[in-house]
Amino acid sequence: AVADSVFLTALTIASTGGQQITLGGNVAGGDLLSLQTTGNTQIDGSLTAESLITDAGGTTTIAGGFVGTNSGQNYNDQVVLASGATLSSTAGNIEFAQGITGNNALATSTSGDTILSNGADIASWTTGLGGRTVLNADVTTSGGQSYENQLVLNSAATLTGANVSINSGVAGAGQDLTINSAGFTTLRGGITLASLTTEARRRTR
Repeated sequence: AVADSVFLTALTIASTGGQQITLGGNVAGGDLLSLQTTGNTQIDGSLTAESLITDAGGTTTIAGGFVGTNSGQNYNDQVVLASGATLSSTAGNIEFAQGITGNNALATSTSGDTILSNGADIASWTTGLGGRTVLNADVTTSGGQSYENQLVLNSAATLTGANVSINSGVAGAGQDLTINSAGFTTLRGGITLASLTTEARRRTR
């Protein structure tokens, strides 16, 4: 376990045998932080670093509410939201290689790309105005989805939520988008898709 700490150079924390890595306090650093375990990585406090990368095994559980980086955040294992979380990058990409789960709210913000390569099943998702949100998988939320930046589809995708708002257009030539909203579906900006399907019994504005 790592309590409150500051690191100034690149730091790798590795655990063999699938043991858990726990960041039990607030962690701040000015360089790359690499977290490597085939078990669970538990982030219990706020985390700031130049960049963050997790390895492909196990899970990363975010319980501290905030992860901020100047460059990228690469989650190569599945992300579990144990609390509401804000993930912010100044200039890099935020990448979810193995998807996101957890009955909590997610907010992402970056001037780069937010990339979802496996499914998301969470309480809600709000993106910032900058950059793009790139989907290679479906998104399911019990609450709302609000895409404030451009939504880009690299494959067919289904968005299922209480309300779904796409406020800066959709780009996905040749791709199919299905929106299943229990409330409002809001579409703003240009749309380039092979097809768009919305829930017939609900209202689109």
